[in-house]
Amino acid sequence: MKEGYRLKPAPFEGLSTYRPPLCHELAGQTFTLVMDDGCTQELHLTDRNTLTLTIREDQALADQPGKAPREAAAKEQHCYTYECLKADDTVYFINLTETDADTHTGRTYVLDLDTMLVTQARVTLGQNPRYPRMTSIHFTFGAIRKEDGSLNPLRHGYTADMVGKAVNWNYAQFEIVHVYSSERYYRVTFSEERMAQLRRQMPENMEPPKDMPVYEDDAVYIRLRDHLYLVSLSEYILCRRNGHGNNLLFVMNLDTLHDVGRSFGTNGDWQDENYTVGAFGELFDASETLAKESTYYIR
Repeated sequence: MKEGYRLKPAPFEGLSTYRPPLCHELAGQTFTLVMDDGCTQELHLTDRNTLTLTIREDQALADQPGKAPREAAAKEQHCYTYECLKADDTVYFINLTETDADTHTGRTYVLDLDTMLVTQARVTLGQNPRYPRMTSIHFTFGAIRKEDGSLNPLRHGYTADMVGKAVNWNYAQFEIVHVYSSERYYRVTFSEERMAQLRRQMPENMEPPKDMPVYEDDAVYIRLRDHLYLVSLSEYILCRRNGHGNNLLFVMNLDTLHDVGRSFGTNGDWQDENYTVGAFGELFDASETLAKESTYYIR
């Protein structure tokens, strides 16, 4: 290398190394999403990178007594850049940042074109004044209008199916075991190989703790179908400690042990992030972690 030249630093990849190629199968299509919050959303994927989102309040709710006529005609239209990942043969994960929102806000749609059901996750920063970099996530269920105008009366829904399971996820940058410890929480541990690696990285004068405390934090588990789950993991404890902690959202396939998803929040340089990810996993025996008393929440 010539004197004075320096290698260009590698681009930040975060957890995206094992993310599959972006999916462009839905480009040009329009989906009418009838959501349970009383709004109908029209999602038009204009091309491979941009979409138009039109949100209309349902007329039956808009016509309630006391509402002005202009409110009855409420309509919002937005244009966003998006990324789409294919989570299963007919299940799509569409992720975007609401660039016109007052605060850092992300929106994710999980479309199942077999059951014609949809789940929306909307996540924001700034809802907690004490921890302005803490994430807050809200889910809305709905159905995709079929060609004949009908709607599936069923819904994706919260589930306890995951309780007691654990997966060692490999993101290429690192491995981590997510332990689905209860209907509302998850725990974190590491494989023996990863623990040995962490010990080697510790300063020589530092003794590793004999009994690691249980990291336990907020989780949401939603069943999409038999082997497919939407899982939300929030890093609230990290946020209280460090000033920021992200929300991770994955569509997890328990048959293939592969997931796709996104990380939303703030990176190590305190910059807003919302990028898509992927990982491979293997089932993990977390009985030792599950047997420990909770450090933070449950018992």
